[in-house]
Amino acid sequence: MNNDQFVRYKALDRCFRDYYGRYTIMDLVDVCSKAVKDFHGDEDRSVARRKIEKDIEDLKLRYDIKLVDNIRIGHKKIYKYEDPSFSLMKKLLSDGELEQMLLQNVLDTLTLYEDVPHYKWLYMFLQQRANGIKADENQVIEFQNNPDLLGMEHFDELLSAILKHQPIQLEYKPYNKESIFVKLHPYLLKQYNDRWFLIGLTDGYSNLSNFAIDRILHVHSADIPFQPAGVDLVEYFDGVVGVSRDEHKPIEDVLIRISRKRFPYIDSKPIHNSQTLIHEQCDDENCVIRLRVQVSRELEAIILSLGSDAEVLSPASLREEIKQKISVLYEKYSNSANELQS
Repeated sequence: MNNDQFVRYKALDRCFRDYYGRYTIMDLVDVCSKAVKDFHGDEDRSVARRKIEKDIEDLKLRYDIKLVDNIRIGHKKIYKYEDPSFSLMKKLLSDGELEQMLLQNVLDTLTLYEDVPHYKWLYMFLQQRANGIKADENQVIEFQNNPDLLGMEHFDELLSAILKHQPIQLEYKPYNKESIFVKLHPYLLKQYNDRWFLIGLTDGYSNLSNFAIDRILHVHSADIPFQPAGVDLVEYFDGVVGVSRDEHKPIEDVLIRISRKRFPYIDSKPIHNSQTLIHEQCDDENCVIRLRVQVSRELEAIILSLGSDAEVLSPASLREEIKQKISVLYEKYSNSANELQS
């Protein structure tokens, strides 16, 4: 699959998944032509109808996609997946084909720099990654990958919107709620805890919001003027653990006592980049660390994950919150397993 094919396939996949869309063959030609023009930055490029018809047949044969046959506008056939939850991009991610193609594209670019020491290690690493990095028929490096992670098919479209300062409209499905439509000025893609989030300004609001990519259903361009972020996004998240910043909460000192046996782990993998060791409060059994952060649910979750190896010393409000959560857990585990099964 070459780059142009991938761009067309991605555009077709987006149209086929559009629940509210009514795409005829000429609509698909227009959408694919625009996608190819945007990819190359060349307004003179276009895609012929026969090329799109061949793409559709190839997708049916190679990837077994199934389209509805009974929806028409007049005599014009409408193209849509039989299964609205199907996604070609998700299938490619699951099969590993998309990863291989993206890696090959990166390798093709890095070939220009393969003799430059600064890039040589990266070129060799990616080349081995593309080949599976095997020794004696056994894979010797395994990368964390979640092929079932939803929304990643939107990643490059979101990245393109950020780079081009293009406002977008999202159809977004919050947890346990009906889907909503949001017009957004996109600024940043940020990863946290094995999930990706889109950071942007919702049109008409003054504070930044984050949207989990796995809850994004559809992405479209929005016909509104782009509004710059107005803040340094690196500094904006400096005092934050995770991706959520509360404009009304202060950044404050958080002191945590860590057991000596757990401290090497915390020292090698800091909770936050502001983490420092308070030497004068350390002894043979414990160490005390300081964080300069906002108190948040993400921070609380990390502290609770450390169990009895961590104790919040200040602020008092965070200590009390952790205490309340531990009390609830204690109540849940007060009964024996035998009593619960009876």
